[in-house]
Amino acid sequence: MSEKAAVQRQISLEFAPSAAEPERKPRQFRDSLSAVELVDDGRTVFVGVDETVNTTPTIERLSWDGSGYAAHEPLAIEDFLALRNGKPKKGRVPEIDIEGLAVCDSFLWVVGSHSSARKKPKHRSVEEDLERLARVEFNQNRVLLGRIPLVASGEGTTLAKHDGERRSAQLVEDLREMLCDDALLGPYVRTFVNGRGDRVSIPGKDNGFDIEGIVVRPGSDGASRVFLGLRGPVLRGWATILEISVVEGDKPSHLILGPVGSGSSSSGKSKNDARYYKHLLHLDGLGIRDMRADGDDLLLLGGPTMTLDGHVAIYRWRDALLPGSGDTLTDLEPGRLEQVLALPCGRGEDRPEGFMRLSSGELFVVYDSPAEARLSGEHGVLADVFAFPNALPVPHPA
Repeated sequence: MSEKAAVQRQISLEFAPSAAEPERKPRQFRDSLSAVELVDDGRTVFVGVDETVNTTPTIERLSWDGSGYAAHEPLAIEDFLALRNGKPKKGRVPEIDIEGLAVCDSFLWVVGSHSSARKKPKHRSVEEDLERLARVEFNQNRVLLGRIPLVASGEGTTLAKHDGERRSAQLVEDLREMLCDDALLGPYVRTFVNGRGDRVSIPGKDNGFDIEGIVVRPGSDGASRVFLGLRGPVLRGWATILEISVVEGDKPSHLILGPVGSGSSSSGKSKNDARYYKHLLHLDGLGIRDMRADGDDLLLLGGPTMTLDGHVAIYRWRDALLPGSGDTLTDLEPGRLEQVLALPCGRGEDRPEGFMRLSSGELFVVYDSPAEARLSGEHGVLADVFAFPNALPVPHPA
C-alpha cells in the first residue's frame, strides 16, 4: 500500500440553499456529493448528489469565478428525463441516488444507484430501532440510466432536453432484471417481499447491488459502450464492472440494450448476442466508488462496499477500454492493474465519492459527509486537489 497522498490545494464549491420546505431541518447540497464532471476545460462543473435537496431531484451546475465554483444552478432532472416515481413524499420527490456522471459525444450521462436501502436506527428505543433495521425499501427513481445533450450558453455549457437531432433519452429496461439469472450477480438483484409487501433486493450498504461509477465510450453503428462500476457486491474480494451496449430505441426518448460484442459471456447468451460482460477486478477487497477514462485506461476509485471507514485509493486498469471479447478476471499486479494513489479518508466523515482530472493532470476529489473543517460559509464546501503520478494527457470530452 502506498502512503496517503497529501492535499496540494483546495477548490471551493459554493451551492445555493435548498428551495424545499424542510420536513425537519434543511438539507444541504454539500452534504451528499457523489459524482462530478468537468466540461469547458474546467470552466463548468456538473455535480451529482445522492439525495433530493430541493423538491425534485436535480443535477447541480456551477461555474468557475476565478477562485472557485459558484453561480449554482440546480437543473431538475424531470425537465430532461422521465422519473419512475414523481409523487412527492414529505415535500420532496424520492431521490435518484445519483452515483455517476460521464460525458461522451456532447451528452452528459447520469446513472442512479439501482440499489435498495435499509432504514437507519434513530436511537429512540430498541424496539423501534430493530423495526427500522428490518425495513428494506426500494425507490424506483434509482433505476435511471440516461443521457442529456450538452449545449453552449452565454454562461458556459448547460443541459437541454433536445438540441437539433440530439435528444434526452433513457434506458427503458431495468438492468437488474437482465442480471437475475447471472451465476454471480443474480442472488444480489433477485427480489424478495419485505414486511410491507414491497419487492426489494439486498440493500446496497449490505454488500448488495449498487452502481457507483460510469464511463461511456462511442461504440460501433451508433451504439454507446457503457461501463458501470459496482460498489457492491464484492465477491471474495473481487469488484465488478459491467459493460453494456446502449442503442436508440423505437422512440426518441428511449434507449435499449444491444448486443455487447462478438465475444463469449457467462450471461448464458450465444457468442453473438451477449447483453453484457462482467469484468472482475481484485482491488484489495474494495468496491468501486467512481471511475474515469484516462486514454484507454480506467482509473478506479476504490473504497469500502459497506458502511465503514477504511482504505480508499485510486487504481489504474490499463487498456480496459480497448474493444474486448468477453468476461474478464484481472488480479492486482503491476503493469495491468495497480494502485497508484492512496487517498485520505476521515472517520465517519470525509469519504471520497467522486473525482476528475484537471487540465493540470491533478486529481479533483469531492467528498460525502464532509468534515466541519471542509465546510465553507453557510452552503459551500472545499474539494481537494492531489498531484497524480504518471499522469497521461488530459482528455477534454466536451
